[in-house]
Amino acid sequence: PVADEVELALDLTTKEIEGRHDGDARYRKHRMEYVRAEVEALRSFKGDPTGKQDRFVTDQAVSTEAGKTTHVELGSGSGKWIADRAKQDISGNSVWFAVEQRADRVWEGYCSHVLGGAEGGKVVNVWCDAVTFLAGCAAVDNIYVNHPEPDTQGDVETEASHMLGLECLKLCFEKLKDGGRWVMVTDNLIYGRKVGRDVARLMQEYGLRHDQRAEEGAELKRKERWQGKGGRECWMLMGR
Repeated sequence: PVADEVELALDLTTKEIEGRHDGDARYRKHRMEYVRAEVEALRSFKGDPTGKQDRFVTDQAVSTEAGKTTHVELGSGSGKWIADRAKQDISGNSVWFAVEQRADRVWEGYCSHVLGGAEGGKVVNVWCDAVTFLAGCAAVDNIYVNHPEPDTQGDVETEASHMLGLECLKLCFEKLKDGGRWVMVTDNLIYGRKVGRDVARLMQEYGLRHDQRAEEGAELKRKERWQGKGGRECWMLMGR
């Protein structure tokens, strides 16, 4: 089982990197060299990377665990933030899902967490886009989005595709358990305001009430909070 999972992750990651058209050939070569080096490290790993701590899964294998507190980071990149949070989790009753749509980044998070011998909560590294993950999972306790980037080189006020579109936001609010929290952090104030307007558009549908706003100093730090039915909360932290 250990070898099977490592080889599956390697195969998926290799195909994704080699099939990608963005970036140049040198970048793809560099990423593949990194992947192969980590494969060798995993093959000699004495522990069980498919056990309590870590998994590498695709959207075909997404599931939350009954009775567990479920934390999700959307657009997790190489997984450093969620790995650090999981290390601090000593409850033994939580699962942390790192959701990222680039396979090489998922692989990087998976390898670093396994080889680092991390303790704490279980981390599931998911190669999947945010909408597919949310549509297929059960209710979750907390959803985090850290420094998302719009998938556009132009004006973020347009309808260009980006991770936190209306479909994704709707699924976030639908999947939150009572008392759950959605938190977004961004240093892009323009993009943050754009997402905030989309949240405002959904306020009535999901029973959200805008109850707090604060702006601080010249750096334009801005905090906004919406509260909804069942004690659900939506937080946005914007600015540098």
